[in-house]
Amino acid sequence: MCGAVLNSYTEEMKGRTNMLTLDKFEEASEKVKEVTLETKLIYSDFLSDQTGNKVYLKPENMQFTGAYKVRGAYYKISTLTDEERAKGLITASAGNHAQGVAYAAKCYGCKAVIVMPTTTPLIKVNRTKSYGAEVILHGDVYDDAYAYACELAEKEGYTFVHPFNDIDVATGQGTIAMEIFKELPLVEYILVPIGGGGLATGVSTLAKLLNPNIKVIGVEPAGANCLQASLKNGKVTTLPTVVPSITSPCIKPFPRRAVTIGHLSTSASSFSSRYGVSSCTCARMLSCSKISNTLLTAAHTKGFPP
Repeated sequence: MCGAVLNSYTEEMKGRTNMLTLDKFEEASEKVKEVTLETKLIYSDFLSDQTGNKVYLKPENMQFTGAYKVRGAYYKISTLTDEERAKGLITASAGNHAQGVAYAAKCYGCKAVIVMPTTTPLIKVNRTKSYGAEVILHGDVYDDAYAYACELAEKEGYTFVHPFNDIDVATGQGTIAMEIFKELPLVEYILVPIGGGGLATGVSTLAKLLNPNIKVIGVEPAGANCLQASLKNGKVTTLPTVVPSITSPCIKPFPRRAVTIGHLSTSASSFSSRYGVSSCTCARMLSCSKISNTLLTAAHTKGFPP
């Protein structure tokens, strides 16, 4: 669908599966402090009472750009050469990654072109523009915008900043886990939402590096459980249909389907080496504003209900 851009990403991922290292996470953790706010864990009385555990929330919706996405975007752009940044940056996003790339590009003084679906909420379009990015509305869904962004990258020579299928982006998102461990060293479970998979890949890999016994639970909407299906089938699996948004009427707020991915770091390596992509590329990019900006964590658990 995206020709040379997709092929170049595949080759890049094959050659860089060893880049999710503790040193890189530590480097990224220091780097993202330049643009992120300190989101202290919030103890939830309600969720703790409901589960019989000590449950904390990581309020990433309090970031300046409204989401954790700025972590991956900023760290990714920091790893680019001056030449790559000078070419201009391009990405496709329904909102949160768009704002992250736009803001990060502004910090580095480079051009940013953001391709967004025509259905993107106007407030997200305007926020992205407010950071100085050029916004192009194209297609009804993310896949259409992504395909067009790839075409423009090939045509204009822009540097593509992928929303999730990128080792550096995943490393930047994983800095959330570093902050959790520093504040809550005895954390036993981390619940992480899965959209494209960059957040889940980064958080689960770092969590396992810091504590091999920790359990990481990935949360997907019941109507878009692509990763769960892919892990079950042992290959990247495309669902025949997926809900377009976490706010879609066909999804109830609770319960959401959860898939345990305590060994996602291992799965990431096997998926990357076998398919040449990051482990969660199979999960479609969703508008997960209701769950993806808040990370759930729990410590001293008595066991989550099935």
